[in-house]
Amino acid sequence: MTLFLYKRVLIFGTLITSLSFLLLTFLEVDYYSFCENIFTLDSDEGIVCSLFIFGVLLIAMGYILKIFKKG
Repeated sequence: MTLFLYKRVLIFGTLITSLSFLLLTFLEVDYYSFCENIFTLDSDEGIVCSLFIFGVLLIAMGYILKIFKKG
């Protein structure tokens, strides 16, 4: 069974997003502190926020690759 690149990217992005979402709820990060800590990597909240954004970008990239694969 071979997985196409877009499926791998979608799976990896979904895993990163779901794990970082769980960590965001565990750390009780609200929207305001999420926006403050998006790209600050000197705290745990900043790393988790950056991972969440990275996971969402991977999911979007997976869908874009899926469109190019079908077309």
